[in-house]
Amino acid sequence: MRARIPGRRVIVAGVAVVVLVGGGATAYAQTRDDSDTSYRLATATRGDVEETLTSAGTVDTKHRADVTFGTGGTLATVKVTLGQHVKRGQVIATLDATDAQADVASAEATLAKAKAQLVSDEEAQDDTVSSSTSTTTKPKTTTKPKTNSGTGSGTGANTQAVTAALAQLSSQQQAVTSAQSAVTQALADAADALTAQTQACSSSSNSGSGTGTGTGTGTGTGTGTGTGFGSTGVSQACQDALNTVQTKQQAVKSAEQSLSEALDALSTTLTNAVTALQQATSTSSSSSKTTASLTAYRTTTASTTASTTASTDDSSSSSSTSGGQTQTVTAATLAKDQAAIDTAKASLIEAERSLSATTVTAPMAGKIASLDLTKGDAVSSGDTATVITSGSSLLIDTTVSESKIRDITVGQKVIVSTPGSSTSSTGEVSAIGVTADSDSDSVAYPVTVQVEKPSSMLASGSSVVLQIVTSTASNVITVPSSAVSTSGTRSTVQVYAADGTISTKQVTLGAVGSKRTQVKSGITSGDRVVLADLSASITGASTSVNTRSGMGGGPGGGMSGGGMGGGSGGPPSGGGR
Repeated sequence: MRARIPGRRVIVAGVAVVVLVGGGATAYAQTRDDSDTSYRLATATRGDVEETLTSAGTVDTKHRADVTFGTGGTLATVKVTLGQHVKRGQVIATLDATDAQADVASAEATLAKAKAQLVSDEEAQDDTVSSSTSTTTKPKTTTKPKTNSGTGSGTGANTQAVTAALAQLSSQQQAVTSAQSAVTQALADAADALTAQTQACSSSSNSGSGTGTGTGTGTGTGTGTGTGFGSTGVSQACQDALNTVQTKQQAVKSAEQSLSEALDALSTTLTNAVTALQQATSTSSSSSKTTASLTAYRTTTASTTASTTASTDDSSSSSSTSGGQTQTVTAATLAKDQAAIDTAKASLIEAERSLSATTVTAPMAGKIASLDLTKGDAVSSGDTATVITSGSSLLIDTTVSESKIRDITVGQKVIVSTPGSSTSSTGEVSAIGVTADSDSDSVAYPVTVQVEKPSSMLASGSSVVLQIVTSTASNVITVPSSAVSTSGTRSTVQVYAADGTISTKQVTLGAVGSKRTQVKSGITSGDRVVLADLSASITGASTSVNTRSGMGGGPGGGMSGGGMGGGSGGPPSGGGR
């Protein structure tokens, strides 16, 4: 269906060119296919995508690295001597790893138990659905049914019904566990965004106010007065952070809605199964197997399994009772099981990082300028192991939030740039701390970036922007990131066909870059995707903007006299902003 802008045609000249990272290919953002088309389009093409994590960094003292212990313990070995030249990554010292290895083993056991509990609960649900399906589809005959060629016995129709029911159940179970993990990640992202917003806006506390007038031209005019933030008001960084918080909070709502829908679907299936078993139990004279299955389902517990799997000092599982009744394996049980798995995975990552921290390595090449270590010494996290000096490289300190630190590894490429400068340097992640930064408002871990050949020598303490490349996809199908819509775990793009029709395609995403996103499946190279419907209203914009007839005549909008004036459109007057 062709969409038109009422009363006029859209005539746009030229195309916008987007150059993909490293691939040399280009994608053309076509603003028109013919004079009637009101969609802004782009072509899916092959290229390279770099997914990055952006962070603010501070330049450390040039040519010097203070190497600290990332965890406490007893010094087991010292591998270097004072004055020795070392390479980046060379072992400086090691700690006794006995306790750290035990913590990893314990965390692995906890994760294994959490996974086993999920499997057990899923199997309990499988048994219930399988039994209820067998009962409701069992032929009413006095003759003994033939043994089916598959597992179990019964008629072919009966086996097919059970298989279909189990397939539906498996899909619903997977939907619940995937949605729960999406909610966990969305909540972590929202918390990180809120912390970043607090930090970004802390320097914008000196907000001014004022009055002024503003005039606008277009479909109408308007004047007015108002108060608002002056030139020392909310910074652009603060506003961007606020927008990010809103986006992340909306993502949480979307993820929670997807989880609610998945829980409802699974609950309906389980409720129907239990009802069928109850009816079969009350009407059949030979229902011992059915009764046993129903009893087994009802006595499988949910609440204590989550706490039991999270405990490493009690290897046995137990049933919990509430008011003398055992709790059943409900749809919500699987969500709790998956949450326990996610928590156990995070604990394992922390244990593994603590174990890796028992080996201290050089974050840069240079000379051992300070060394005061003796085998058997007791050290604490943060204690200085050695000082390394070098005449060329640059070190930059940053922090990464708890939810993102698992994506960071030593050796990852980092693009270093300074605000207002067109040049950038390339470095690598050289060290990752295992102890949270005590100066951070939230849980964040210190990360060190080394630049061997900086494009310019920055002053110690100056601020830089770091883009840590966490994932790279080469020669893959990509589209502009703005073409992708994501709700919960489902992502879609709109594809524009040659006949002018628009179809929505579900896609599987890969690496997500700042401008381009990898699409693993759902569309092919050469497909034209919709970036914007030019005839659609812009959410939150005034009527004059949405009619594309000029700006003005609406309520409020001009910025003047240090505040938000009452006029709309036109340049501000009164010298304020």
